[in-house]
Amino acid sequence: MTESPLEMMCKELLSLAQHYEQIRETIHTKRFPEAAHLFQDLESRRQQLASAHQAVDWAQVQQSEDLAQLILNIQETSKLIKASDDELMLWLKSNQDLINPDAPKTMEASTPDIVKRVDAMLPDPWNSELDVVMLVGEGSADLVKELQRRDQKRLIIYLPDDCVESDLPEGVVAVHSLSDVMDVIQLLPGTPPENVITVKTRDSSVSKERIIDIARTIEDCINQHRSNQATLNALGPMWARNAVNNLPTIAAWPSIARLIDAFSNVPVVVISPGPSLGNNIHLLHKLKGKAVLICVTHALSALQKEGIVPDIVIGLEAQDVRYHLGDYPIEKLEAMVFAASSHPNMFKLPARRFFTFTGNSHVEKWIYDCLDEEAVLNGGGSVSCSGMRLGLRMGGNPIILLGQDLSFKEDGQLYVSTNCDGDAKAEFAADGSVAISGFSKKSESVSMIKNATDDKVSFSKQTYLPGFYGGEVRSNTVFSFFHRWFENVAKDMQGKVTLLNCTEGGVFIEGMQHMALSDAIEQYVHQDVDVGAILSNALDGFDNATRLSKMKIKALSVCDAMIKSRNQAEACLALAKRARGNEKMLKKLSNKERRLIETLKPILFLSLIQHGEIMGAVERGTQATNMNEVLAASIQLYEVVINAVDAIQEPIRETVQELNKMSQPTP
Repeated sequence: MTESPLEMMCKELLSLAQHYEQIRETIHTKRFPEAAHLFQDLESRRQQLASAHQAVDWAQVQQSEDLAQLILNIQETSKLIKASDDELMLWLKSNQDLINPDAPKTMEASTPDIVKRVDAMLPDPWNSELDVVMLVGEGSADLVKELQRRDQKRLIIYLPDDCVESDLPEGVVAVHSLSDVMDVIQLLPGTPPENVITVKTRDSSVSKERIIDIARTIEDCINQHRSNQATLNALGPMWARNAVNNLPTIAAWPSIARLIDAFSNVPVVVISPGPSLGNNIHLLHKLKGKAVLICVTHALSALQKEGIVPDIVIGLEAQDVRYHLGDYPIEKLEAMVFAASSHPNMFKLPARRFFTFTGNSHVEKWIYDCLDEEAVLNGGGSVSCSGMRLGLRMGGNPIILLGQDLSFKEDGQLYVSTNCDGDAKAEFAADGSVAISGFSKKSESVSMIKNATDDKVSFSKQTYLPGFYGGEVRSNTVFSFFHRWFENVAKDMQGKVTLLNCTEGGVFIEGMQHMALSDAIEQYVHQDVDVGAILSNALDGFDNATRLSKMKIKALSVCDAMIKSRNQAEACLALAKRARGNEKMLKKLSNKERRLIETLKPILFLSLIQHGEIMGAVERGTQATNMNEVLAASIQLYEVVINAVDAIQEPIRETVQELNKMSQPTP
């Protein structure tokens, strides 16, 4: 049956409304190249609607109730289209560079006083690509505009909890807590900044004390970021391979997203292997069945000697640390919780249940993004911090810390003596350096970490921290960073969750209550809790078929991006080798490199495979003084991309094959 002109006009009207919705959705998900094409199609869509409208002979349209309703629908849809058009044209006016990157960038000039203020803010020298500006407080729009006019890339805004800064420009990150500050700074990609400035906005309601905390936190994070480079070089390839190899397991088991608030107002005990664990480990028997016992893998051997069965064991390491578990009867545990980049052998243990999480967002975040899950347990690289974060996300209250010494005994003892590495001790050199010896021969830590020689592991620099019982205790800069993490979380959680440090030794953690474990049990632990039943309930309705499908699609897209990026890198490499002194070829190379960068965005975890080589090439590029040196650095980077793809391509193909097998129906 032929459609009437009125029906055709309604069809075009609805199509245009849907087109606007598509544009809005691509902008929201930052698919700007796709949005650009949709914007280009907009005018032809409008013309089609105009033609359809002209074809309607309104005098011939017969009046009816249906027509009256149709006219109302047309009017409502037209209003929506007009509102969408106004909204999107306004957005386009301010974001033309996102839709058309080659268009000349224009920005409204800042007022003279803002220009002067930014001039006074930024030290000399200042690297707008690498250095960080942290704005603290409300009313930062003018400062942000001027900083972005100067191409400032790393720009963070700290806002009070109750303040929402709408329409933040692309590239600006908003944070609301000290924990957020730590996460953002630690996750800065590439070269650490040389300079960081913290600036209070004129309308800021943030207290002076909090601003000092922010500045100190950033300084600690930058120092840790720099010291982490050796770890990234050593463990980066293993993190990337593990994550790829674990994709089938991550699809088959739920993430910790299913545990959010599952243990609301239930006491949670986080058990670490510090030397003071021996002081109160025997009291854990009283907590079984009345609290959730979360034990880090490295403390399990000590619990076994006391006949204690924790509820959950959590692990973060990329190495195969099954030696932490000894001959513990794993099947007695209610669940094991591992990071997505944990060693695949950890998922082969005979656990009743597994849950996974993002412990290293550099390499794991893309996995959970494809599953639409928030599974982050950022803990600064410490599994004990991740354990506490798990307790908080599960809704636990109070959170009780045991064995969290973050320091050494007078004789250098690092772990509780009944631990599998109970003989490990620190040696303190005259220059302030710390080395650890006495690790178990089964430990991979010595062989995997840079500066490990003669069974000794270089373990940062000596420092002192406030002690649990007053005074100071001997520690090091790594523990000091984790100490800062715990204190920041305590400040963020003040008035929301009760945090108890019941280590009975080691460091004092500001913001937490410090008491003996026996007193904490008497005061806070009263009700029975069936941890196993609650964990089982968390699995109700778990749809691993849908997860498997999403994971398979993601793995295939990663494969495709790898093939494309390798081909593009080879094309760039060939051009770069011939581009010296050829302006036309240099322009062609620039265009191809831009496409390569876009292709690499979904697979940035590749950078971990050859992290040291990438940093070397970047350093070479920043120090280049002429075009030949720039090209040489670019050639090195293209070769790194090719080598990284070659290193991970076979594991990802094998993973796709495994996912295909899992998705096939069982005969």
